[in-house]
Amino acid sequence: MDYPISVPSIGLVGGKFADEDPLAGTPGSLIPAQWGNAVTDEILHVISVAGLTPDEAVNTQLATAISQIIGTARPLASQAEAEAGTENTKMMTPLRTLQAILKRLPLNAPITGAVRSLRCSVAAASASATITADEVVVKSALGGMSYALPAFNKTINLGTVGAGGMDIGTATANGFVGIYAIYNPTTQVSALLATMEAAAVLPSVYGGANMPAGYTASALVSVAPISATAGQFAPFFQVDRSVDYVGAGVLAGSSFVGGPIARGSTAFPYSAKFVSGFNQVGNSAVSAVSQILTSTALGSIGGQFNTCSLTAGSSQAVPFRVAISLPQNIYQTASSTAGTPSFTINVKNYEF
Repeated sequence: MDYPISVPSIGLVGGKFADEDPLAGTPGSLIPAQWGNAVTDEILHVISVAGLTPDEAVNTQLATAISQIIGTARPLASQAEAEAGTENTKMMTPLRTLQAILKRLPLNAPITGAVRSLRCSVAAASASATITADEVVVKSALGGMSYALPAFNKTINLGTVGAGGMDIGTATANGFVGIYAIYNPTTQVSALLATMEAAAVLPSVYGGANMPAGYTASALVSVAPISATAGQFAPFFQVDRSVDYVGAGVLAGSSFVGGPIARGSTAFPYSAKFVSGFNQVGNSAVSAVSQILTSTALGSIGGQFNTCSLTAGSSQAVPFRVAISLPQNIYQTASSTAGTPSFTINVKNYEF
């Protein structure tokens, strides 16, 4: 944008518009419709980028939009007033407001789904859960508009549909549900929204077709287990992006010698990036038994070892933590020198 200097007889004075002066006999500057429309479109674009709906009756939307675009978390007027050195917010000019906002321009953008001190605890099977956090970062899209939501404290009920509940349908028994923090920039209201995890990793920003009206920003903040009863959470405890739960066995048997063999399981979600728990080896006879858990079919990459010499009928369990390369799969390589071996893998925690 610039002043319409290319318009003939525009009447700019010193490069700026000037009022008509009847006493001096000088006409006022011409303000073409094209230029007026261009200025309005520029302002409306900023308002729209911020996720706001232009409102003819609201004259503070540009400042609000700029504030949200650069991630301002505190009330604009009071801070802008302090930084501009004025004592009365009514005296604030748009230029001073903009200058005050630009002083707080961050050097980098926050990460989608970044959280500080997030907690969620469900002690017994329940349809509801409450997520709290010092701060949660949501975005309109990956690389899009970001909003930092302080003092986050929201409850979700799987028995309802819409903001504060499921996006659609019912939470499937023994599955996993993704929980998104969602935000309406116009009303500045936040909520939680749950969606079933299908056979795919959940996106960082809600990608379904059932976002409640007005909510334009979101972030995945939990992947929670569902109990054997549809519509109820299984007991779990979450800190940031780590989830402890009752867990389940990924493997139990005696014929799993050889490898590396993928051990797929619905015991942990598709969205899990790491899983941890314990693996146990045993044998009916005196033997040397080995069980190695890895992230991929390449046994040389990473690995959690449980290798030992056992007496007849004994066993040994060790903790493990492995990264996930193929969703819902970990790899095992096992061996035994005698007798009938037994191999067990139990997952008790996942990180998403």
